[in-house]
Amino acid sequence: MKIKYSIVLIALVIILPSCEMIKLFLTPETSDTAKTEFIRIGNADFEIYDKYLTYKKVSPLNETYDKDIMDWDMAMTLCVQLGDGWRLPTNAELMIMGGNIDSWGGKLNSNHWGANGSNYTAVGFTPNGPESYGQGVASKKSEFFVRPVRTIKK
Repeated sequence: MKIKYSIVLIALVIILPSCEMIKLFLTPETSDTAKTEFIRIGNADFEIYDKYLTYKKVSPLNETYDKDIMDWDMAMTLCVQLGDGWRLPTNAELMIMGGNIDSWGGKLNSNHWGANGSNYTAVGFTPNGPESYGQGVASKKSEFFVRPVRTIKK
């Protein structure tokens, strides 16, 4: 019986160091990067978080680096961590954001995560306006940019 446990322990020691660990927390702001908390577009009923979300990732060699694109589950997790009603934008909100990309500093020629309820969406912003890739077409494991929104409190 002791031999079986030793083999399992040796296997764990060999396998685990090769796994990549993710630390689920937002990259901390510094006084240089701190801005207002949100940006509003005209008379839209939502506001946009003032920056793109990033998180820290730790490599198998224990090197930490910031990552600014993420899969859908990570995007949902980080929006929840922001608290105070922050969430992924809906398709309609992504279309408004795409039509006003200069006013909030959006990234052209890049895909952004969105959500309609529990369904996922990916939308790409092009120089000619938003181009929808449709709800659920991209894999949830695809990695896109995240710019949270929240409904304006009235």
